[in-house]
Amino acid sequence: MAVKKPETTAELEDLATLTNAVAVTKEKGIKEILPEHAGIAARVVVTKDRTVLVGVESTKEAVQKRIDEAAQLGYIVLAFGLRLRCPLLQNTIRKSSYQARGTSEDERTLGNAIGQSYGQLNNRAMVAFMNHVWNSKYKYEIFPIAPIHDASYYVSNDDLDAIMFINKYLITEMQWQEDHLIAHDRVKIGAELDVAYPSWAYPFTIPNGADDKTITELKEKHLAKLKKDGVI
Repeated sequence: MAVKKPETTAELEDLATLTNAVAVTKEKGIKEILPEHAGIAARVVVTKDRTVLVGVESTKEAVQKRIDEAAQLGYIVLAFGLRLRCPLLQNTIRKSSYQARGTSEDERTLGNAIGQSYGQLNNRAMVAFMNHVWNSKYKYEIFPIAPIHDASYYVSNDDLDAIMFINKYLITEMQWQEDHLIAHDRVKIGAELDVAYPSWAYPFTIPNGADDKTITELKEKHLAKLKKDGVI
């Protein structure tokens, strides 16, 4: 079965790393594809829209391989194509008595960056969600406050339709995982909407896809508890 190749060389290199393969690129001067260039995957799922490769290496092995490649290239490619330079790592004799001081710290930094760079998923979700907002009737009702590593904050009018809009489009963008390194046919990114009133200290959770009746009931229950506790 033929599948579409990755759009960038960085994505191709990432796939090669995950499957212990060799990325065949112009820069490497490989003129003939041989069996030893092929990689291994425990499972490959091909659909009309995507191809999901489940690699056989452990996370620790895959991360170490990325670090070793970064030492050769002088940089590592992180989430969304971000490049983190590592000149010290590139210009030292690793794992020897000649290894420069600070090299181990650089390796730890690269290893952490591989995972932590995906904190940008939240920034991507906020931008994508606000594009929905700016193209809707709620562009003067819903405003962004701040994204953090695992959440984003907004202010909105006390409007049931606006809350339903947020619960639909924000959750959709938070659940995005089209990046080939985090795509999976079974493991999905989850997200839920918390509505806070009268301050951030008093939230209640709205289930994904909740209808207007469910949201109204949750709001009334939340207000009743606030009154009982003497908050309002």
